[in-house]
Amino acid sequence: MAEYGIMLDDDGDLDIGTNGLRIGIDLNQRQATILKARKGDFKHNPEVGVDILSWLHEDDVSGLRGEITEAYEDDGLEVQEIKMKSFDDMKIYADYAG
Repeated sequence: MAEYGIMLDDDGDLDIGTNGLRIGIDLNQRQATILKARKGDFKHNPEVGVDILSWLHEDDVSGLRGEITEAYEDDGLEVQEIKMKSFDDMKIYADYAG
């Protein structure tokens, strides 16, 4: 099911067009926001967040898959698959149920 929301631009700011705020399907945007967020960033759900930037300097990213799965599931996403060859080569397949 498509989820609609307020869109953000590439800098994470509100995407405001000539007619006002842009609304669109925001699944990828939501997933990216969860990856960037730290636990506690979302007042309504403080357990959600991966803080992916903190993993940049880690030699062992084996725990990252579990962090992503846990954070996505805490937000209601069902994770079908995470393909991770390296930190730079990762694909996450997840969607909201329904």
